[in-house]
Amino acid sequence: MNDIRVRAWDTENKHMLSWLMIRQTAFNYNVEGYPLIYRIFTSLKENHILMLYSGLKDNQKFPIYESDYLIIENEEGILPVEVIYEDAMFKVKNENIDMPLFEFLKKGNILVYGDKYRGFKHNWTEDTL
Repeated sequence: MNDIRVRAWDTENKHMLSWLMIRQTAFNYNVEGYPLIYRIFTSLKENHILMLYSGLKDNQKFPIYESDYLIIENEEGILPVEVIYEDAMFKVKNENIDMPLFEFLKKGNILVYGDKYRGFKHNWTEDTL
């Protein structure tokens, strides 16, 4: 059974909140009287964008979330796609591809190389993974 996890992009502070960070703040109350996890899930703080965990990992065992950018290396070269959640499933899309994520993962060496909000993975810091 897959874990149900989310991460959240804080648009105000330009910082990714990992599932671990969100869970650890469950009982930390702020001046508004609500814990971070409550504010994120109830949209009391409008500056958080939630991203669901797909339950799948890339070839390096890195978790794949909604809004991630993946690259595939196969006989056709390197092809970038974005992970989206649409029609009750995770899909990958670009100008030429629109298919379920689980089918895409069978096509070659798939790697998470960035996401919509932080940019390329080589720019990420340990606290934002």
